[in-house]
Amino acid sequence: VLCGNLTIPYYGGFFHCFFIYCERKNCATALAGHRAAILFNRNIYRRNEMKETLEFNHKKQCGLWLILIGIVLIIAVICGGKFFVNPFVFLIGYYICFFGVNVNKKLRDKLSQGDISKKQIKVIYFSITALFILMFCIAGPFIPGWHWRQIWLGVLMATSIHFFLWFFVHGWSMVVLGIVCIAIATTGYMFQSIPVSIICIADAVTKLICGAYLLFIAKPSKFIPNTTK
Repeated sequence: VLCGNLTIPYYGGFFHCFFIYCERKNCATALAGHRAAILFNRNIYRRNEMKETLEFNHKKQCGLWLILIGIVLIIAVICGGKFFVNPFVFLIGYYICFFGVNVNKKLRDKLSQGDISKKQIKVIYFSITALFILMFCIAGPFIPGWHWRQIWLGVLMATSIHFFLWFFVHGWSMVVLGIVCIAIATTGYMFQSIPVSIICIADAVTKLICGAYLLFIAKPSKFIPNTTK
């Protein structure tokens, strides 16, 4: 009789535990599915972000900038004297050109052929920071002894390397420019008999040619990254 009276509570308790177990299992399954959906959507977002089209609409501005810097570098070489490249002439010319082209909103708007994304603007700031870091690492060690040849070759090499970052802003022409300028700077390192002034002139002419192409010939273009599934 006792066992018979306890049968119903036993079965009731078992059913209650089984119900809670199922509920928890369902909740765990739902939670796992929810987490999987979040990870999936996050992955899709990242892939779409990686596939974002890069538009290169400011080639004319870059071209004018390169032309002016090439001219400034040539003038600095002519006035070089014991410095090989006159640092005062170069720095004054550099900043005049920088503010005259890159900070001049009216000129930027006139040369612009489309919008520039926020990511591209971030790349510009990052490339400027990277340029000074590269200069410090490559040319900086020779500043205390004022080894002007090594200083200017370091400046050219640092500038050449940072051109690769400009790909994300101006396209493949920056990669080509970077490769050619690296080859020129490397030549200066390898062949000490070549005057650094000749190396700098070669670098400046390369910038002039690339700048003229971007300013007068190049058209706006796009780049869509390919991503693997």
